[in-house]
Amino acid sequence: MIPDRRQLVLGGLAATTGVWPRPAGAQDPAALGISLVSYPSGAFPINGLLFSPVGEARRGPMAGAAVALLHGGGGAQDDVHIFTEGALSLTARGYHCLMPNYFDATPSQRRSTATAARRWRRAILDGLGWLGQQPGVDPGRVGGLGFSRGGSLGLDGVLQEGGAQAFVGVASGGSLDIGDIRYRPPVLFIYADGDPVVPARRVRERAAVLASAQVPVETHELRSPRHRFNADEWRTVFDGAGRFLDRTLA
Repeated sequence: MIPDRRQLVLGGLAATTGVWPRPAGAQDPAALGISLVSYPSGAFPINGLLFSPVGEARRGPMAGAAVALLHGGGGAQDDVHIFTEGALSLTARGYHCLMPNYFDATPSQRRSTATAARRWRRAILDGLGWLGQQPGVDPGRVGGLGFSRGGSLGLDGVLQEGGAQAFVGVASGGSLDIGDIRYRPPVLFIYADGDPVVPARRVRERAAVLASAQVPVETHELRSPRHRFNADEWRTVFDGAGRFLDRTLA
């Protein structure tokens, strides 16, 4: 039986908010500004988590900006815990964040095929469009941050079809042909020097290819032997990504 991915994401969220420190008075995800949402992509409903600024954060320095957080190949349930911490660090400055479970576009499987990748990319782009239409969000200040498969799918999508004004690829690269690049948002690649899955050399080569196509590219290399970063490394990732997004979505 295929697991109910909506329940997997909710279970991961419950585990996360159950063990992390919370602000005084915050007793449930809603008090943290976290809600379960859904948007259409083709014939499929895509479930996700929306992180909204609460209290004084609604008037934070990045109020009006938004970021889609795109999980890796393990699925949303694998990344919801660390993405929740990162999302809350962004919403504290006024961002809205969406974590779409883009595997919902292939409800019977998540094996990578040409058809599946096409549906996943479409679900990501539809999520960016949906996020830009939410109350309090400026559609001209929407960015993306994708880990591994989510980074590659998301970056290729926005370079070809637009939808994001900045993009952070984490342990990812992409493979879009130069001739298919129609949009050139600023891009930041964050990667590990010892990544056994996405080698650093491959990311540097991809950055050089995009730069040759006049895409503004920055890189940040971490000292780590891992593809799936530990908690401290992820905090470094979100710190660097946050500074980049603050500049490019200001």
